Amino acid sequence: MTKFGTDRTGRNVSVSHESLKLQTSSGATVKAVFSGTVTSTLTLNGLKVIIISHGEFFSVYSNLASFSVSKGQKYQQVKLLEQ
Repeated sequence: MTKFGTDRTGRNVSVSHESLKLQTSSGATVKAVFSGTVTSTLTLNGLKVIIISHGEFFSVYSNLASFSVSKGQKYQQVKLLEQ
């Protein structure tokens, strides 16, 4: 997991992390963080990616082996996504 916020990496150097990056073990089941609507499903450089809108913010799930959702699909509760 990466840290959220600003990190000092040198004397006059800082890096801003505007997101959290979480990693699971290979083959693990992935869950959406909140209810929302799938805005995109795509393959980018061989990596399967799902983007879900949760109103004012988005969550991105990438490096998935497969997924079983489609664009426009809505979730009223946390739903499982396949890795």
